[in-house]
Amino acid sequence: MNSLDIATRLIIENMVKITINSLETIEKGLVHGELSPEDIDNLYENGVKASSLREEGTAHILEYIARMRPIGKELKIFTMSLNILYDLYRINRYCWEIGRIFKVVRNIIIEEKLIELIREVSKMIKTLTSELIELNVSSNTINKVIQLEKDSDDMYLERLQEKMNKPIIQPVELAELLIARHIERIFDHVEYIVKYAEIYG
Repeated sequence: MNSLDIATRLIIENMVKITINSLETIEKGLVHGELSPEDIDNLYENGVKASSLREEGTAHILEYIARMRPIGKELKIFTMSLNILYDLYRINRYCWEIGRIFKVVRNIIIEEKLIELIREVSKMIKTLTSELIELNVSSNTINKVIQLEKDSDDMYLERLQEKMNKPIIQPVELAELLIARHIERIFDHVEYIVKYAEIYG
């Protein structure tokens, strides 16, 4: 057997759904410059659900490994699944951190490039995770994720340098910088998932 069992697959698919919902909620905040209290509560609840799914998935996978004693490629697949669950959990945590910023600062002006990056990461997580589950990650997906991660990193460093050159930073500018940093970290975790294709493929 060189594929995931049904229970592990369902846990990962549910985690992906929660993660995409969190990212879409963040996109809404970036477009409108604020999030409603309901949206912020949703991000918190998604973080709790993601933590629970990660614990459930970890327990299930470790039990499966102990009971079935997979070897070779099958063992690699389940090890990869543990890592994917962790990275998706971290992405939800960064979404919650962005939600906390919107809770404190309103009318945040976000440039279109940041919004587009969040839109892209939602698409990439859906594509990348499904390809990993099927053990068929395309080189196009890998290259696109690597480029997007570089774009997010460059964007954050540009914003940081820009703010460092100012004698005074306004609260809204600080909020935008923190959001850019969290988005950069989200892309780091997406890139980690891509690297599993190379390590475990």
